[in-house]
Amino acid sequence: RLKGFSAEEIPLRISLFRLDDTTCAMGITWDDDAFSPAAIEKLKHRISAMTGRYVPKADTVFELVLRQGVRHPDRKLLIFIDEEGRHEVSAGKLLKDVDTVAGFLKEKAGGYRRIAIWGDTSYAWMLAFFAISATCGTAVILEPKLGNEQICERMEQVGADVLIGEEEILSGFLEEEYVGILLSDIEALAVEKDGETAEGSLIKDLPKATPEDIAAIFFTSGTTGYGKAVPLTHNMLTSYVKNVVD
Repeated sequence: RLKGFSAEEIPLRISLFRLDDTTCAMGITWDDDAFSPAAIEKLKHRISAMTGRYVPKADTVFELVLRQGVRHPDRKLLIFIDEEGRHEVSAGKLLKDVDTVAGFLKEKAGGYRRIAIWGDTSYAWMLAFFAISATCGTAVILEPKLGNEQICERMEQVGADVLIGEEEILSGFLEEEYVGILLSDIEALAVEKDGETAEGSLIKDLPKATPEDIAAIFFTSGTTGYGKAVPLTHNMLTSYVKNVVD
């Protein structure tokens, strides 16, 4: 119980985790719908005074981007280097680009789809990954070294029927077999929106994932045989991110 709050005002769930012989971590969670926004802000302030910080809870991969973009739009969130040099992306810029690409994916493929991504890691690759999460889809991660036959096998194994990749790989697939989306088209969407102010948001019209939904599917190396699909839920990925941050 926190000083200044009654049990009726704030229904809290408190978890204690033993880290070592001398240190414990405490997690406090609550349901936002259980009380007023003013009470929530009061609780945040009290927790901040007790612990020195307040960490908002993000239950899905996309919510990690959403909360940073809304609360800290000017914060530098991403630095990457390509052939054109060094680039810095703010949280607000990333959210705006993910929103744009999510709307594009919704038009091309709809929601709740298993979408494979093939190619080297790039800004467009990252936008595709987060946008798939925003459309309540599952990102199927394919290694760049895979050939057409291996890509087909892995997509069939997990039921993916949309492929995002470079033109060199998409040209080997028939349109009636898969929905193909170029990474260069995703990159062009981000460039076109650069510097613009978002008017309205497609995010509100997109389906919402739950922590138990599968966010991504990776494959084992297959050194002992056939590569096996490994599904990871949103909860698993967001928990991993929080553990790294802590």
